[in-house]
Amino acid sequence: MNSPKQPSLAELTSRALVARSNQVHSDELAGDVEPHEILATIRVDAQAAWADSQLALQLLGLTVSLKTAPNDWATFVESTTGRLGIPMAAGQFPQRLREVAGLFAENLVESTKSKPSGITGLKNWVDRTQTSKNLGEKLLAGGIGHELGEAVLPISGNSPAEINEQAARLWIDGQREAALSVWQTLPDSSPVASFNVGMAFLMLNCAPMAISHLRAAVATLSANSGWQQLAALYLSVALIRD
Repeated sequence: MNSPKQPSLAELTSRALVARSNQVHSDELAGDVEPHEILATIRVDAQAAWADSQLALQLLGLTVSLKTAPNDWATFVESTTGRLGIPMAAGQFPQRLREVAGLFAENLVESTKSKPSGITGLKNWVDRTQTSKNLGEKLLAGGIGHELGEAVLPISGNSPAEINEQAARLWIDGQREAALSVWQTLPDSSPVASFNVGMAFLMLNCAPMAISHLRAAVATLSANSGWQQLAALYLSVALIRD
């Protein structure tokens, strides 16, 4: 017997938003389904997450297309801590959103990071690849290494991709306002900048400021991308919180 097809991120988050919207208007959740229950038990596709982890670099002009994920990537994807505000950056993936309900808290606070165990293969890949002559691969390894709490090489350049990574590292380290300021220096025409500026405003409880940026991200990112689906989710949340 074939196993049922996994719902997409867009389908799952749409259900959660419908439930939350109904709660806002009638103070009752439709069908007694809590939004956080919808995503919490969904298994993340490690290969899709690997492709999504490279998209920001590609959209910012770098050549990086690593088809095969490194050893222990799947373990990392499954065991890493969920995040509410996910920057569109090297090594990040939209499937890290685990609890939609958290997006409606009065104050959007991230969970404490936990370091996954049993990922020696991924750490070894980071060590090898962050010295690559390919800037995209170097930044990808640095982004993953920073997320893991590993020592990584500093970012010395000022290309759009490098500026985005500098901001993402600030964001992950909890320096949200500083990260937003750096993202705002990127060209407005970049869907990566639109996504990250919109996401940052939303997480900083400035939903009205987030809306136009998130609308631009939804309009310019591919509809087949998990990042576009996450941008659409953030936009819906911003509209509800506005």
